[in-house]
Parts: sequence; C-alpha cells; structure tokens
Amino acid sequence: MHLRVKLLGSPQVFCDEHIIQFPFRKAEGLFYYLIVEKVVSREKLAGIFWGDLDQVYALKNLRNALYVLHKTLSPDLIIQDNQWIRINDSAPLSLDIDMLHDLNKIHRHSLEGIADEFLDGFYISKCPEFEEWVFAKRTQIKSFCIENLKSRLALCCKSKSYDTALEMAKLILKLDEFDEEVIRSTMNIYVSLGQITKALQTYQIFKSKVIEILGVSPDVSTESLYDEICLMHQKNMVDRLNNTRPLSLYGSIFGREDELARLHAFCKISDPSRIPKCILITGVPGVGKSHLIRHFLDTYLEAGDLLLSCKAIEINGSQYPLGPWHELLSRLSTSNLSLVGLHTPGTLSDMLAKSIERKRKKGNKVVLYMENLHDFDSASIEVFRCFLNRLPAYIRIIIESRNDDAHHIDALLKSAYRRDSLDYMHIKIYPFTKEGTENFCRFLLPSYKVSPEQLEVIYNYTKGTPLFLKEIASLIAEGKNLNLFSQKLQDIVKEHFVLLPKLEGELLKVISVFNVDASYKLLKSILNNADEQELAEAINSLMNKGFIIEKIEEGDRHYAFAHSEIKSIIYNFIEREHKRSLHERLAYLTREDMGDWSNIKWKEALNSIYHLHQANLLIEELKARLNLLKLHLSFNHELFPMLSDETLKSARVPFSEMESMATYGKDVRDLLYEIHCTIGESHELEVLERTYYWLDGSYLVWYGKYREGLKKIYDTLYWAKNRGETKLELDCLLGLCYFGIQTENGQMLKKYALDMLKAAQSNFLDSYIGVSLRFLGLGYLLTGDLKRAERLFKASIKTFERLNTTRPRNSLSIIAALNYLGDVRHWEGRFEEALSLYEYCISLCNKQGLYHGLSLFHANAGHVAFDLKDHSLMLYHLNKSIQLNEQHNGGRGAAISHTLLALYWATKGEPGRAIDNLRKANHICATLNKKYWIGMLLYTKGIMRNIMDNRDEFKHLWIDELPESAAEYAKEAVCILEGLHIEHERQKACKLLTSLLSHEDISRYLTV
Repeated sequence: MHLRVKLLGSPQVFCDEHIIQFPFRKAEGLFYYLIVEKVVSREKLAGIFWGDLDQVYALKNLRNALYVLHKTLSPDLIIQDNQWIRINDSAPLSLDIDMLHDLNKIHRHSLEGIADEFLDGFYISKCPEFEEWVFAKRTQIKSFCIENLKSRLALCCKSKSYDTALEMAKLILKLDEFDEEVIRSTMNIYVSLGQITKALQTYQIFKSKVIEILGVSPDVSTESLYDEICLMHQKNMVDRLNNTRPLSLYGSIFGREDELARLHAFCKISDPSRIPKCILITGVPGVGKSHLIRHFLDTYLEAGDLLLSCKAIEINGSQYPLGPWHELLSRLSTSNLSLVGLHTPGTLSDMLAKSIERKRKKGNKVVLYMENLHDFDSASIEVFRCFLNRLPAYIRIIIESRNDDAHHIDALLKSAYRRDSLDYMHIKIYPFTKEGTENFCRFLLPSYKVSPEQLEVIYNYTKGTPLFLKEIASLIAEGKNLNLFSQKLQDIVKEHFVLLPKLEGELLKVISVFNVDASYKLLKSILNNADEQELAEAINSLMNKGFIIEKIEEGDRHYAFAHSEIKSIIYNFIEREHKRSLHERLAYLTREDMGDWSNIKWKEALNSIYHLHQANLLIEELKARLNLLKLHLSFNHELFPMLSDETLKSARVPFSEMESMATYGKDVRDLLYEIHCTIGESHELEVLERTYYWLDGSYLVWYGKYREGLKKIYDTLYWAKNRGETKLELDCLLGLCYFGIQTENGQMLKKYALDMLKAAQSNFLDSYIGVSLRFLGLGYLLTGDLKRAERLFKASIKTFERLNTTRPRNSLSIIAALNYLGDVRHWEGRFEEALSLYEYCISLCNKQGLYHGLSLFHANAGHVAFDLKDHSLMLYHLNKSIQLNEQHNGGRGAAISHTLLALYWATKGEPGRAIDNLRKANHICATLNKKYWIGMLLYTKGIMRNIMDNRDEFKHLWIDELPESAAEYAKEAVCILEGLHIEHERQKACKLLTSLLSHEDISRYLTV
C-alpha cells in the first residue's frame, strides 16, 4: 500500500490513488506535522494540539489520535515508544514537497503546483502553536522554492530556453509578486522573444500594483530598463494600414530614399560652430511624412538618446491654448517644478530649454519632433519663435506640417538661419508621379502585374498618395476586381473595419471618440473592464494591422490612430446614440479620474468639457466650465489661493491674458443662451448664471474695470443672500475682500471680511472661517491696529492647522498668515523678528514645493535686510524674488525688489543698473497702483534725483526718468506714507525731505 501526500495547495492523502478521509481535523493535522518533521516527542505533540488541557488529558487525546491514524492509514507507518513518535523511513510514502529539492525532475506540466501555498486552507481551531508552525513552514518552503526556481530561471536564460524561462518567472511571481529582480528578468525575456509590448505591459501592471498596494514606486533599475525598452519600442513603431504581410512597409522607405539620406547627412554633418539644426518636412496628408520621420528616428536614435514630441490638442473645434508646450513641459518637469501661471511665451520657452538640459544625458542626442504643426495655436507658435533664441546647440528639431500651412514657419526658420541662430533644411514630399505610382505598386505587389488600364484607375483614385495606394494594393492582393472598384477611402476603411473581431472594432470606435491620445486605463474602463489579456491581444492586433500606434507618456500607455483621416472615418461609422453614450461615459470617467475640481489639471478639465459637449449634457458642461473659471481665477488672481498643496504643485493653467479670458467667457455666455433656449428656466440654471456674473465681475475688477466689475459682484451678492445661496455669497465676499486688498482699503476689507466670517461661522465652513480671519487681520493691519491684526493672524493659523489634520493639506494659508505676522513686526520696526518670519515662510514653501507667494516672501526678507543694512543678504533675497517672479509668475514683490535695487545701485555709483531697476519698478507701480509701493518708489526717486543733482555724469542717463525735483518726490512720498501706518518708512521720507528743504520751506510745508 503506497501513500502519496500532497501538502502544497489544499492538502490531500492518497492510498493507491484513493483519497483517504480523516475522521477528525486534529488527527489529520497530527499526521501532516509528523510526516514533515519525521520525529517528535509525545510531550511536544500533546502541547501543540491540546495545549489548553492538563498534560494527562492532552497525552490521552494524543494516544486516541494515534490510534485513529493507525486504523486509517497503514499500521506500519507510525512507530512509537514511551517518549518518541516517528515516521517509518522504510514505509512506501511520497511527499510533493520532497520534489522541490530537484526541480529538473518535475515535469513542466506539474511545475504549476509548486507555487501553491503549504497546507492552503487547512486550519485547526484553538491550536495556535500548530498555526505558527504552518506559517513558519510556508515561509521556509516559499523561500526554498523561489531560490531553486531562480537558479533554474538563470540556467534557462543562459541556454536561451526563453519559453521555459518565462514559465519559471511566472511561478516565482506567483510566490512573490513584488520580486523586482524577476520582473526585470520577465521584461528581458519578452524582449528576447520579440514581444516588446508585453515587456512594457509587465512593467505597467507591476507599477500600478506596487503603487496601489505598497505605496512605493518601482526600483530605479527597473525604471531604467523600462526606459530602454520604451526607446526600442518607439523605434519599432511603423505606419501599417493592413495585416497583409507582403504589403508591409516595415523596414522599407520606398520612394523616399533620397529624403532619408538627406536627413541623415544633415543631422550627422560635423559642425565646428555647434549650432542647432532644424528640419521642416511638408506635404499633403497621406504622402508619407510621418512614415519617413519614424523611419529616420528608427535608424538615427540610439540607446540613451532623448526623443521628445509634441502636438496640438483640439478641444471643441478649437486648439487648447499652449497645449503642446504645457504637455511637453509636464513630461519633462520634476515633482518640484511648478508650471502655475506660465502664460508668457518667453517664460515657457526658457523653461523648456532648461528642462531639456536637465533631462538630457551628456553626450547623447536630443530630438524634438513637432507633429502636425499646422494645428498649433498662435500662442504655441509664438513660444516656438522665442524658443528658437534659446535652442541648445545639441538639439535636432524635426517639424511636420501640411503644405498650405507651412509658409509662416518656413519664413520664421529662414530668418533664424540668416541670423546664424540655427542650421535649416526644408524637405518637401510630393505624391508619386504616374511612373512612381506604377513602381510603388510593383514594390507592394511583386507577383502581380498592374495593367495600364488598372494603373490609370489607381492613379485617378489615389493621385499618387502612398496611403491610398497601399489600401488599393491590399484589395488587389485579396483578389478584388479593380475595374469594379469605385469606393473612396471611406469605403476601403469600412471594408477592413467590418471584418475585425468584435473587441477590436469596439476598441477602434472608442479610440476615435477621444480628442487626445486614448489612455489604456480609460480604454479598459469604458470597455467594461474587458479581460486584460484579451484587451492586450486586441491592441497588439490593431497595431500589427496598422490602425493604431502606441505611445508611452509618463510611464503610461496611450493609443492613437496611425492617420487622422482613418480616425474621422471610424468616428463617422458610429451610430449617433452610441456616439453620444461613449462621450457621456468618457466625460464621467475623465471626471472621476480628476477627483475634486480643486485638484485638477487644465487639460484634463478641457477633455471632460469636450466630452460633455459632444454628449449634449449642457448643464454639466456649464458647471464644468464655471468650475474651471473658478480654478483659473484662484491660480492667477489670488495671491494665496484656498487650494491644497497637491493642487498648487500639480495643476497647470495655460492662459490669463484678457483676450483669452474674453473668448472663454463668450463660450460660457453662448452656452447659457443655448440652455435657456433648449431647456428653459430653473433654479439650478439661475444659480449657475449668477455664478458666471460673479466670475465675470471678479475678472473685470482684476483687469482694473472696477465700476463694471463691482456692480456685477454686488448684484450677485444681494441675490445670493436673499436666495440662501451661502457658497456663492461667500465667493462674492471673497472677491470683495481681494478688491479691498488690491486697493489697500482697510476699512472696506474689514467690513467684508467680517461679513464673510459671520456667514462662514453660521454654516460651519471652516476653510472660509480661516481665510476671513486672515482678511480681517489684514484690514486691521492696513488701518494701523497692529495688535489686533496679530491676534487675528494667529487665529487664522490655528484654524488651518486644525483643518490640516483631517483634510488635504493647505500649507499656503498658514504661510500667508505667517507672512502678515512678519509685516506686523516689520511695521513695528522689529526687523530681526520680521526677517525670521519671512525666512521661515521661504523655508516652508521650499519644503512643500510651493511657489505661490515665494517671490513676495523673498522681497519682504530683502526689504528688512535693507533696513538692517545687511546688503549682502538684501541682494540675495531681492534677486531671488525677481528671478522667481519672472520664472514662475508665482506671486508679488517685484515692485519693491526693483525699487530697493535701484536705490542700492544708485548709492553704489552704478547708474545703468539703478535706472534699469527704476524703470521696471515704475512700470509695475503704474500698472497696479499700490500706495505702499508708490510711496517707496517716490522716496527712491527723491534720493536718486538728489544724487543726480550732485553727479553731472548721471544726468544723461537719469534725466528722462526723474523730471521733478528731489524735494517734490520726497513731499509726495511723505503724503502717501503718512496714511499707511508704517512709522519707520514715514520717518525716512520725512528725514529726506528735511534734508532737502531750507528752514523757510520746511515751515511753509508744515503749515500746508
């Protein structure tokens, strides 16, 4: 009688292939323990299985259990004496765990079972020591198994037995799904098998799992391997529009050999002057521009080279402003880089150049591929114009555009070429001539002779365009009668489409609905969480057939059509209701992905709006547009927005110019009109309409149109109070408070901050309570009650500290109040304390990676350092403030910084630097009209005019900027600073004035 014991997985015991049933659980557990440990004392067994009983009863139960085993199993299996119990070594017994010592002897089909857990699902109640033993054995067996499997995996890889190696790797990952060494081995195995997409998918699945479960990112070596495979994958992508192998153009560049040679020669020319190179490639749609470029990149790029790409993004029929550059910058940026407010072409182009330099590996090539330049918006073209002046010498730029839209960019590049800013080449690609068409058909169909009549028909339909030629050649290869062929491209694509498997067809429909490249995550969700393996196979099939291409962005997979014409045709195939349904689902899936509106990125929000618009969900579209306007208002026009740290670090807002906002506002008004006409009146619509009035009023106030803007805000505030719309009421009060800050009207600020505090307290809205306390403190600061202001700032800090323990962290609201506490100390003349507070604000911003307000904090610290006469520290902070303000547009402070630098350089005898800073300060003060800034500027002008009056060599530089007398500037400074409750600043201005006036003038001035 032979016993075979299975301990891996659910345990079973076979006697001559018949399953043995144990009468009770503890006897079965006792047997498993004995056959693994071989020899055990009676006392130990009694303690393990009956440890809750006296020893006498425990030993008695042990004897009973042994008797049961004796009756159930072979009588010779267990040998016992008064002290020890052992398994008979000579008994006919086999254990599955014994096979783990030599995996080579296990048949491949039996290997699967070794990854099963030891005694899986077997449990005995009230036996903790047995459970501990089971756990320890599981760990021991698992480690032993992994070690042996890894050894066999290494041998298989060495002998290039990749199929077996893949099985070993899968078994190890079944035992330990987070073993990154084996993940990397699996990726390498797939590459060796030529399955690069599966290698990338292995990483993607592992990355999402390790982040979701462990909360960490993959190891650096794993990410490096992934990057290498990504480059390999990019180089393998080709434009193939069917699955007929004889017609594949992969690896060939028929008819474009000369253009390819020119590209290589141009990019490889040894250039001692080291200037960047730019290639413009133009042609009609379908002529093969993309195919040529990808073939060139395939042969030009090597491991470690940096390939960057950008293209326009269309939202509701218009281009997403600055979309190509924002997306490229977001991929290049590190977690500490903020793009908030980057809405000037110069700033964006400067950031682009610096980001590329950081990303590039020394000695490696850098290629920027600008796809479909004809779709770029005007602002993006302007960024490129600025970028041309900042191009690093090592970069190669390849631009793809249609013929009709290329003349402007061609002129721009020729101008740069004439200035020796870059080396430039324009390659124009034309459709094939009739002779070229015939040669191309021969290349595609080597065993088929095209008759002159057929050639005439083919050429008339295709006009020599390779895209269409390839499709028609496919039909000929399939035996279609060309003389009966009368369809155009739509019919050709449809014929391919209807033959696709169901999942592939649905996948193409879904991808055509996207207005941007389709993310794998959203595809999986919208396809009802299709089986991952089936979805991967469908994607691979469509890629092989040339319908779609894969792109890797920020480690995530995205898919796009190989040609925009095919996308349009597929999209038009979709039935109207199904199309609307797909857009609706994508709108909500995109919205779920974004989370709360205060935590979104501009592009994702516009994508959601696009799908809501296409789904005809007008009310939801209006809500989304208004939420986006709110977010934009917070970012660009509030010094300390009431947003979480994550939002401030990650969100990107592409424009804040008045013209851009006017266009966006018109879209909202048009939508409101459409809703009124189609849906009619409702309370919800009225709330949304009033919300737009408030937003429109807030923008008007920001742009200096106070009367028109305030009327809209006041009207909305009155309506919201009467209708009980508390949130809208608070938003209106928030806007009025910012107006009070902007105009330095302390009394007005106190009134509306107090109204805001009462409304927030009545509705238990803690965030608004914290902000209103800060506003109220600032109102008291502006009216000279510094002690009360200090108490209110501290109360605001406590409110947000309490909120930060239970909600997404909002550090900026705390830092803002600390900055104002620094202002209190500064105005009191306690300079050392003020400097400590400002520098603490700077350190908190740097620690959290925040840029809002950082420019102001450095300016304030520099101002105090100036008052302390610490000029070295002053220069550091003021220059840092100006740098941040120019680079990130993330705060205020530039006016004070330029004013103080003008004063410093004037006293140091540097007239050029002094007047340059004075002009900049003058421009900012004239634009924003802040009293404190103007008072400081007038004081500085008085000093500089006095210096000029005593230094003839300065007059030709300064006279245009300083037309008034020094005494007049000093008088104006005193008049303004008198009303601002900043005693030390007023005293400085008065001291200057008295030094400039005679005794009679002083008496006359004081009388006035």
